[in-house]
Amino acid sequence: MNAKHTLIVKSKRAPIVTIDPESDASYVYFQDPKKKVSKTLNRFEKNGVIINVDLDLHGEVIGVECIGMSELILTRLMDKAKLEASQVDFTRTRFRAASNLILS
Repeated sequence: MNAKHTLIVKSKRAPIVTIDPESDASYVYFQDPKKKVSKTLNRFEKNGVIINVDLDLHGEVIGVECIGMSELILTRLMDKAKLEASQVDFTRTRFRAASNLILS
């Protein structure tokens, strides 16, 4: 059995969503985009859709990457990634083109 446990997003900050329509990829940042990724967990892979969750050194969720989803629906992405984010205010989510994210 390969059941994946639910991960809890502890951050309370409004997420930043970057979208790259050319590659059908998106990323939802729950922490600072400059935060170093220590581990990546593959949470879903089916019909060309890949969903990975990045964790920091302490095992906290930095963000979730989605490849191959032509339409981004945050609730569906969170469900497929097995993420719970009850403290996150999704009404304040900011959307940006992937090329416009400034990491410096």
